[in-house]
Amino acid sequence: KLDWNINANHRANVRYTKSEETNPVFNNIATTSLSLSSHWYNQTKTLETLVGQWFADWTPNLSTEFRLSDRQYNSAPKNNIASPVVTLQFTGPLPAGAPAGVGTGTRNLFFGTEQFRHLNAIETKTLDSYFGGVWTRGAHELKFGGDYSQNKVFNAFVPNSNGNYTFNCQNSSATYVYSFGAINCASATAAQIEAAVLENFSRGRPSTYFAQTALPGNSLADGFSQFTLKSYGGAVQDTWTVNRNLTMTYGFRVDLAATSDKPKANAAASAPLIAGNPATGVRQSGGFGRDNTNTIDGEYLIQPRLGFNYTFDSARPMQLRGGFGLFQGAAATVWLSNAYTNTGAAITTVGCGGANVACTSVGGLFTANPATPPTSFPGSPPAATVDFIQSGLGQPSVWKANLGFERELPWWGLVGGIEYLYTKTGTGLYYQHLNLGAPTRIGIDGRESYYSPTALNQACWTPTGGRLTTGAVCGVNNFNRALSNPAFSNVLELAKTKEGGGNLATLSLSRLMKNGWSWSLAYTYSDATEVSGMTSTIALSTWGVRPILNPNEGNAQRSTYVVKDRFNGTVNWRRNFFAGYKTEIGLVVEGRSGRPYSWTFANDINGDGIAGNDLMYIPRDLGSGEVVFLGDTATSRTNEEAFWRVVNANGGLSSARGGVTKRNSSFSPWSNSLDMRISQQLPGFMKGHKASFVLDLFNVGNMLNKRWGRIDEIPFTANAGGQRRTFVNFAGLDATGRYIYSVGNVSDFTTRQARGESQWALQGTFRYEF
Repeated sequence: KLDWNINANHRANVRYTKSEETNPVFNNIATTSLSLSSHWYNQTKTLETLVGQWFADWTPNLSTEFRLSDRQYNSAPKNNIASPVVTLQFTGPLPAGAPAGVGTGTRNLFFGTEQFRHLNAIETKTLDSYFGGVWTRGAHELKFGGDYSQNKVFNAFVPNSNGNYTFNCQNSSATYVYSFGAINCASATAAQIEAAVLENFSRGRPSTYFAQTALPGNSLADGFSQFTLKSYGGAVQDTWTVNRNLTMTYGFRVDLAATSDKPKANAAASAPLIAGNPATGVRQSGGFGRDNTNTIDGEYLIQPRLGFNYTFDSARPMQLRGGFGLFQGAAATVWLSNAYTNTGAAITTVGCGGANVACTSVGGLFTANPATPPTSFPGSPPAATVDFIQSGLGQPSVWKANLGFERELPWWGLVGGIEYLYTKTGTGLYYQHLNLGAPTRIGIDGRESYYSPTALNQACWTPTGGRLTTGAVCGVNNFNRALSNPAFSNVLELAKTKEGGGNLATLSLSRLMKNGWSWSLAYTYSDATEVSGMTSTIALSTWGVRPILNPNEGNAQRSTYVVKDRFNGTVNWRRNFFAGYKTEIGLVVEGRSGRPYSWTFANDINGDGIAGNDLMYIPRDLGSGEVVFLGDTATSRTNEEAFWRVVNANGGLSSARGGVTKRNSSFSPWSNSLDMRISQQLPGFMKGHKASFVLDLFNVGNMLNKRWGRIDEIPFTANAGGQRRTFVNFAGLDATGRYIYSVGNVSDFTTRQARGESQWALQGTFRYEF
């Protein structure tokens, strides 16, 4: 940083910053999955900024500031290998000797380049400028200014471009012949299933395979998101000193978004929609009646704001303050870019297995060369994936109102405070899926089902909630999204909502530094609702990660980010052991309620293609007969009783009796953390020089006892309900249309360690100033 005092009235500075960061990422290591080192990668990030500022005092009453900055950001994974991604999938019983408590669901072993890192790089170049001024006239201080931002976005994100293979156990048939003999995967032992999986892998015959590839006449680069978003803003604010007690602040801000870049047009996707017919089973056709080249160009927002501060005439300082206004959030470029990537006119997904043509069973399909993944398969052209931006969509915004009161108390120099903050969504974002088709039935809980009637037949479900799609019954029209448009795959629209808001209240007590000691203590209660937490950068993941009753519902429920109860405390001690050189010790302690989570089915109950995001239906009581428990008989209710033991032990379940659980209705365990900082000033080598050494100890409790300072919570499951807990699989409908429940083990909490949050750390810093 270079500072220049030009003269008594003008000064300027230039600051250059560059940071490089590397974070190791260990994907798919969880209670039922494991990955090899070839699946891991280092996420590299580089941030480089250059900022120049000029401050000018033109008169005693008028001053201005001009700021110009350039910012370049790059992020890309450094993979341990360049290869397709491979999943070995093991179902059925656990191997002999497996430890107690290991989940009996599907277990996965991952290796090869992680699917979302096959082709993944982002670069943004941002130019910002600002000019503002302050003009004082009498009792008024007028602030005014304007700003301009230009953000050039390059986002290369083509997952699975190297190929994605899954190998599991397939029943013996005329084409699936194993060297060890015939096998029925539903009744086979763990050793037999393992042998089948490994033989399928060694022969190169996957159960499913898919890859993203360029459409004819295009390249993968045509699927990159490249656009420039410009933002224009201006604001005026007046601070009026009404009298020596009251100060009023009022003004407004205007923001305008502009871009001349449009996603590649897809005429077929934008064509009028031709609805399907649930009565005849005719599927939806045509397009979706929306322009996929729509952007936020020309959208603007006027944001009024008002605030006040009142100081009381009292023996001890006391003030009341508050405000109200509309505030726009940061540019939503990460979600806007999906519409440029997923146009359905540049790249597509090809493959076999699942709902596609069956993968070959004789081997030879698998190739380890990432440059030549299989792309040619018989049958219909691949279904297109398209993302839309809703017409009239603006940047996220929120209304805020706050009221705060502080007073010095008559005891020991204490200061007490109370503050309340209310928020209401101005413009919120969430995704809707446009290619579900019409629901084929409505369940007893009001849940829309998108399965074909055959798919709901209990004979087409395994005891662990897997779908059977072969045989005389289950091989006929057994699919989800039964009435969807077969020419398209996932079609998402980024939509706006005004639902959602929050309340936050804080009580605080503090003591200013006196005799070398100071401390503070605060308690905050908060609750907030949202339509979507927008927890992913990918449209499909963001849509599928939200626990729901019906897929495109726009109702607001408890926020994913809420911290219901939080205590914060600080203690600071200061002393000069050596003349002129301070020694300081500080403690920061936090205790908070755990992150919220939802109770959902483990698999896909509504046929929208996403497993784990369907909120669970809870019958009225034991023996109500509203649902059927798989394995129970007229004389034995073992599974139903197990179900109710879990329900009665968890408030988020028992409070939903006779209905559907609420999103984020339960909380992970309480967590505590303690951080310490020790700072010592040191003499410099020359007169006027200063030095200091700082030692930071993070999560001190874990340093003292490995069981302290842990954050135990329900892990986040991408594209499958987010923070969700489960113990029930859907297993079809009985003859009367009742849900069939397959009761299993309750998913448990895990210790969060994605970035070492539950372990102690130490950081030392030496600083020398001259």
